[in-house]
Amino acid sequence: APVEHMALNLGGPGDRKDARDQLWIGYPRPKPSKATSLEVNIDIKAEFFPGGGYENLGEKSTQVLGAETPWLFTSSANGLKKCTLPLLGENDEPARFKARLFFAAPQSAGEREFGIKLQNELVVESIKVTTKALVQEFDNVAVEKDLTIELVPTKENPTSADLPLLNAIEIIRIAD
Repeated sequence: APVEHMALNLGGPGDRKDARDQLWIGYPRPKPSKATSLEVNIDIKAEFFPGGGYENLGEKSTQVLGAETPWLFTSSANGLKKCTLPLLGENDEPARFKARLFFAAPQSAGEREFGIKLQNELVVESIKVTTKALVQEFDNVAVEKDLTIELVPTKENPTSADLPLLNAIEIIRIAD
């Protein structure tokens, strides 16, 4: 901390750069298998609905439509309820960030519908996630220490096929 730019590939099997040379860090962190592995200590305090967890479908067997970086959408935090990203340290001043949230449900037979809260404020009442890649961008998000992301099902008793999912998160600090 403080974070200037962070890109997390939720459920990703490891770290990988995209075509723009952006490093996407696989989360949860895989155990380093050799001395040259990148070690990043981060805990997003993920909370899942019952039956949820991280999954990786594999990019070779999964097709995602409309994605510049299709592999980013083949892993996810499926059934994610809430996560908290540590962005600022104890002595850091409050800051503003751009948050990009990446969504696709490549194995879905239909669509998943849910709301999005940032910092306990509803910013999207209803988003429909299908097999097509979708990126939601939020500018000027105020952060005092952590960024909290919540995904809120629109159905009262969602089934596992209705649960929210999130594939990736990109956070960029906005210059003062």
